Amino acid sequence: MENNVIKGKINKKVLADRAAIYFLCFFAIVMLCIQCSDRRGGEVEAGNGNDKAANHIELPESFAGKIAFQSDQDGDNEIYLLDKKGVKKLTDNKYEDEYPLWDERGEMIIFESNPSGKDNYDIYVMKADGSGLKALLATPNKESEASFTAKDADSFAYTFNDNEIHLYNTKTKEDIPLQFSLEQRSILPICSLLNNDIVLTAKRWFGWDVALFESATNSMRYLTEGGKSCRARWSHKGDRLAFVSHRADGKGDIWVMKADGSQQTRITFDDKTYDYFPSWSPDDKQIAYASSVDKKKGNWALWIIDLESKKKCKVYDSPGQDKFPAWTK
Repeated sequence: MENNVIKGKINKKVLADRAAIYFLCFFAIVMLCIQCSDRRGGEVEAGNGNDKAANHIELPESFAGKIAFQSDQDGDNEIYLLDKKGVKKLTDNKYEDEYPLWDERGEMIIFESNPSGKDNYDIYVMKADGSGLKALLATPNKESEASFTAKDADSFAYTFNDNEIHLYNTKTKEDIPLQFSLEQRSILPICSLLNNDIVLTAKRWFGWDVALFESATNSMRYLTEGGKSCRARWSHKGDRLAFVSHRADGKGDIWVMKADGSQQTRITFDDKTYDYFPSWSPDDKQIAYASSVDKKKGNWALWIIDLESKKKCKVYDSPGQDKFPAWTK
């Protein structure tokens, strides 16, 4: 009888010791998870809280303003916002939300989306925090690559059916095709925020070139030659253009030129990468762009390069394709 009592006490002590050990192990695991969570740093902060992956974020100390961009890290393209607070998902749906651009004040984002079907893109607008989302132009046609006109968020230029450039006024509902004396198609309009001039990408018989539509004279002229340049963006001061050209490495580099097409200068020099989609910093001293070693299937990441020092740094990289940065104050 005494032995049974002793055995019972021993068994209770063993159970208590085991419970204490299990509790300490559980506590250690919880603390380890908390520490790992604190070290993630660059995790995307989506509005719905369904963040999945920790992403690379490393902004330079000189960074100012905010960058809107598109990424397919959640399975389809959404619009995101990058600033010193981190990254925020502005759209969250099953559609392809693409090609964000800012208005002059940096308050509104215009972009394209296809809720009506794969190839039926429409033009939408939202505030910088993702609120106030509404359609600006939605028809059975494809409307894409929209850009606000100078100092007027009620008007924008856009690409119509991947073929020509139109001007649309949201108040009057006027939709005016711009008549260019071009060899073939015209796409990717970018409006100057100082006047109504439009820089665009024009298809030629032997490639693509950057062209300029001057509203004062209602005329168009090519700024580049050779059929190896595209995707120009105005500086905020309106005196220069950043653009993409593959004339040097056959892939694509960021170049800069004056607004009249003179002084064309190569900015990025990595012959192993495709450097595309340039966007000027608010002070026009830096350029954000996207880079990948594979143009079609590569993991595009966002970079910033300083125009004076030529120093560059990768500022954002997710498991998806992060492209089309648009930088504003």
